[in-house]
Amino acid sequence: MKHDQKPSILTVEDNDHTRQLVSYWLKDAFNVHMATNPEEALSIAKNQAFDLLMLDINLGRGHNGVNLLHTLRKQPALSRTPALAFTAYAMPSDRKRLLDEGFNHYVSKPFTKMELHKAIETALTQTSLAA
Repeated sequence: MKHDQKPSILTVEDNDHTRQLVSYWLKDAFNVHMATNPEEALSIAKNQAFDLLMLDINLGRGHNGVNLLHTLRKQPALSRTPALAFTAYAMPSDRKRLLDEGFNHYVSKPFTKMELHKAIETALTQTSLAA
């Protein structure tokens, strides 16, 4: 990411209301690319690198963010891209399971705009420090 550009985030969320809210909350600080399902996410991601992957876990119709993360991470441009799980799965064991599955960060729904921005900033900062 260049310093004069906003970080680019691929967000995958199947719920229309959540997608609209997240897009509205993030649009001023980030370049947000929205996908409604794994197929759309993979189509978007094959032509672009991102600074962060933000994936809902329950994507409906038998799809989930864990499988999508594993598929996205097979792409060389995304193999080390930090991933943030945002999900209604809010038990401590859910957080641990998702981190064990390869997510770098986690935020549970419902979340506030401030909580979401903090989670994203933490993910981006920790990644740039580790690079």
